[in-house]
Amino acid sequence: MSNSKGAAAPLHKPRHLVWLTIADVLNDLGIDRGSFDKWRKRGVGPRMKLLPNRTWRIRGDWYDAWLANLPGENSDYDGGAAVAA
Repeated sequence: MSNSKGAAAPLHKPRHLVWLTIADVLNDLGIDRGSFDKWRKRGVGPRMKLLPNRTWRIRGDWYDAWLANLPGENSDYDGGAAVAA
């Protein structure tokens, strides 16, 4: 693909430029809104930003980092609680 000036156009935006809706995240995780809201209240959900129009968005790289740090995603995770020493 190329743009009107003949330069190659990227197929996908870099993850730090992608803003996901809560619906996008729910669909990706296969969970319902209630579960997501419980995570948010506990402070264990992905980082979010409240936009001026009062809607929440999750930046793509924040979501990727949150997924990468979930228990069970890391083969070194031993199942213990994450407590600062």
